[in-house]
Amino acid sequence: MKLIQWVLVLALFMLVIVYFYRLRTLLLDRMMIFCMGVFGSAMVLRPDWADKLAKVFGVGRGADFIFYFCFLGFGFLCLLLWVKMRNLEIQVTKLVRMLALKEDQQ
Repeated sequence: MKLIQWVLVLALFMLVIVYFYRLRTLLLDRMMIFCMGVFGSAMVLRPDWADKLAKVFGVGRGADFIFYFCFLGFGFLCLLLWVKMRNLEIQVTKLVRMLALKEDQQ
C-alpha cells in the first residue's frame, strides 16, 4: 500500500469521526456520511474498483467517475447550506418582529 493511500484513508476516517462527535444530525445524515467514508476508503484502497465502476457507467476513467460524484456532492452541499441559511434568516426575522412588538407594547 502506498503512503498516499494511508494518508487519504486516515483523513477520511478522521472526518467521519469528527462529524459523528461534533455534529448532532439526523440518523439518515449519519448513515450517508458513514457510507461516503466507506466508499471513499474503498476507492482509495482499491483504485481499480473506480475504473470498473466507471466502465459500468460509461465513463472513461475512474478518476473522472469520482470527480463527477464529488461535483454532485458539492452541489448538494451548497443546496443544504442555502436551505439552512434561509431557515436562519426566517428565525431571525421572527425574533426581531417579536422583540419589536414587545418593545412597542411597553
